[in-house]
This record gives sequence, C-alpha cells and structure tokens, in this order.
Amino acid sequence: MQEKPDVKSYLSGCGITFALFATWLLICLVVETVAYFGGLYEDTFTTALGIVRLTYTFIFAVLAWKFFRNSRALDAIGLSPDKRSVEHFFLGTLSGFGGVAFALFIIFAAGGLEFTDDSIIGKGGNVDSYSLVSSAFLFMIFALSEDILNRGLLYPYLKNRTTAWFAIVFTSVLFMSFHLFNPSFAIIPAMSIFLAGVLMCLLRDLTGNLWLSWGFHFGWNMLQAGLGIQVSGIYVHIRDLPVHITLSGNTTISGGEFGVEGGIAGLLSTAIMIIISIILVRRKFAAEN
Repeated sequence: MQEKPDVKSYLSGCGITFALFATWLLICLVVETVAYFGGLYEDTFTTALGIVRLTYTFIFAVLAWKFFRNSRALDAIGLSPDKRSVEHFFLGTLSGFGGVAFALFIIFAAGGLEFTDDSIIGKGGNVDSYSLVSSAFLFMIFALSEDILNRGLLYPYLKNRTTAWFAIVFTSVLFMSFHLFNPSFAIIPAMSIFLAGVLMCLLRDLTGNLWLSWGFHFGWNMLQAGLGIQVSGIYVHIRDLPVHITLSGNTTISGGEFGVEGGIAGLLSTAIMIIISIILVRRKFAAEN
C-alpha cells in the first residue's frame, strides 16, 4: 500500500524554501543597492539580469533547504571551519592574483596594457581606504554566494547522483549563464567563465572544501578591480587608485571592456591552471586509493 504524502512536511519545506529565497534575495538587493549608491558600480543592472538573479536565488533556496535540514550542512557544502580554512582561502586568493598577473603579462607582451596615474574617479593619489575595504567585502560576498550555490550545494549534489564530469560541466554552464547579461559579454568571455567554473570545481575537489575556490574567485576579481580593470564587464570604483591599467590593443587578446577574462590571455591562464589542478587532483585521489 502506497504511503500518503506528509502534507505538513511538504508545506513546511515550501515555507522554509520561500523564507530562504526571500532572505537571499533581500541580501543580494541590499548589497547591490549599497554598492550602486556608494558609487562602486557604474553600470545599472538590466531586467534580463534581474530575472537571472531571481532564478539563481530560487535554485539556491531549494538546494539550501535540502542541505540545511541536517546538522552537518556546513560540512556538506564545504564551509565547515577548521585549522586550514584560512590557509586555503589565502592560497586561493594568491592563486587568483597569480592567474590575473599571468594573463596581464601575456597582454603586456602583446602591447595591450596602458598605465596611467588617473583613477576611474579622481586624479590619483592615496587609495581611498573605505572604497577599497568596501569593495573587498562586496567581492567576498558575491564570490561566496556564487560558490555556495555552484560548488557548495549543486556540485556535490549532482556529483553524488550522476558523474563528476557531468556535475562540473552543468555547474560551470550555470555559472557562465549568471554573466550572460553583463556588459560586453561575448563568445570568449563565455568560454573563459565556463573554464573558471571548471577550475573552481577542481579546487573544491582538491581540498574537499570551498575555501580554496572561494579565495581564488575573490582574488581574481579583487586584483582586477584594484588595478582599475573591469570585472566581467562591470566597472568597480575604487577611488583614487595610484595605478590604473587600461586593457587596449587587440581586445581578442586583452579582453577590452569585459576585463581579463574577456580575452584569450585570460582564457589561456585559466586553461593552464585547470591542467595543473587536474594533475594535483589525480595525485590526491591516487594517494588516497
């Protein structure tokens, strides 16, 4: 005899999912509103991008409800703090810096970098510490929110029910789709962001937690903003930068107005890091088995 569905449990799940959805959406709106009126963002967000964000938020809420029903939720999504959490985040941040630096070296060799003492807002001088700290905080929040959904919740969920590579590809496509309506989005940025998603899944597997991936995501974005470069097509105003880099020359290589990940240089940098990560992950699994 088929058991009757537990209506109370179902309604409770729907209610908690809606509460998580509303809470997550409110956090996103507050952070973006503060960023916009604080002068950190130059570009406004389109209606299409708003729909993508709503969809993203709903997926998060549903998956969060499934994971956060148990007491080991933080461990399941890879955010359980331990003695190596800070180390992994720091190493991830340095890796993000290194990836951007390598891409900039390629762009520089191709004659695609212009240095100026003019900041995006202001005329150079000392860095506005408030603008710098607030930008760093926002980048940490944005990176964490995307990483929790893609690499924290969805990736392990799919990996346990399908295969690792299907989970990597699916979550990387979803991660790429989140940037579809960013300014100057095109084929190369799509490929680069997709590969970034692949890389961060591998970083998740390498350490078994989300700290390394989160640090990499934060470091990649923060260094670009700190040099006056667009981050995925969006200007982030860190006032009075002493050094401001403009990506010029052949935009197919440099990325132009989309930022480092909009060109072949960023694509190549990410691809190299993927190869290194695959080697390290295979060595880890071989040692464990």
